[in-house]
Amino acid sequence: MVIFCKLIIQYVIMVKIEYFKIFNLFNQYNVSLNFEDDVNIFLGENGMGKTTILSCLYYVLSGRLDKLDNILFDSVVIKFAGNEEFTLKRNDLNRYLEENVYDTPRYRRMRHSNLGNIFSEKEKEELKRLAFIVLTEGTKVMNYDDIYNFSLSD
Repeated sequence: MVIFCKLIIQYVIMVKIEYFKIFNLFNQYNVSLNFEDDVNIFLGENGMGKTTILSCLYYVLSGRLDKLDNILFDSVVIKFAGNEEFTLKRNDLNRYLEENVYDTPRYRRMRHSNLGNIFSEKEKEELKRLAFIVLTEGTKVMNYDDIYNFSLSD
């Protein structure tokens, strides 16, 4: 993954981008940007993802792959003129982030310090009660309707 970043940065300095693609953006769009002209204008209604697409391109080109973690997609492909495609798949990104970004002391501290802010005190008590039930009584297989209608306070 680090090699991927270094290769991307080296090519950006020397070569023009031919196209940039994002597959399954927001679990519904396949985006393809062709950079055939010197100036490209992208139009779309508010909330359609223009800024997200350009941010994704920026994060890939700058090597700031940790920022891609907040964008929902399956893979990103970039092709520089006269060169092969570079593909970044979500699985590879996740593995890279776990090994090189999130497994650092800073992120470990953040994960532990933020856990207390996720749930209200009532929710924490209900989760403790549910954990106790699962540990003492075991688990049973539940179908979707059972899970959806399950109440912690029963």
